Amino acid sequence: MRHQAGLIALVVLAACNRDTPSNRITDASESSPPPAIQAMIAMVTIDSATNDLKPLEAKLKGDLPGDLGHPAKLWLIDGKPVKLVVTELNERGFAQGESTWYFRNDTLVAATAPLASYAFRDGRLAEWADRGGIVVQSHPDSLAARDRELKKKSRFWLDQFPTP
Repeated sequence: MRHQAGLIALVVLAACNRDTPSNRITDASESSPPPAIQAMIAMVTIDSATNDLKPLEAKLKGDLPGDLGHPAKLWLIDGKPVKLVVTELNERGFAQGESTWYFRNDTLVAATAPLASYAFRDGRLAEWADRGGIVVQSHPDSLAARDRELKKKSRFWLDQFPTP
């Protein structure tokens, strides 16, 4: 649960700010919860579904020279990835936290990192918050660039994972 703290804060922030005039204008529909709430629901659902499953475990090579390998766990349901946890290492090789990616039907729905949380809607990054839940960036170009980075990184890790 500790890795979800930033996203929880984002959910609370979104809920507190839900009924402002600007939100009434930008909400797609009143029946659709904000992306942070959708992401939290997905995370809790996936965590619950994988709670009793044994993950595949591996040590994956990072993209820095001399990388000693990142401990990683991958949960599959029906042969498809639903949750990927990778230990983030600093330049000296010491763990500095975990990044977790959540997938539904091969689509990224949420991600957490040591210093940020990400909520996706319709397969695209919709909200990006720091670990305190404060929205970091909402400019479409910044969101699109971070969206590409997150998907590229998750694919980088998934492609290295040994298949069962």
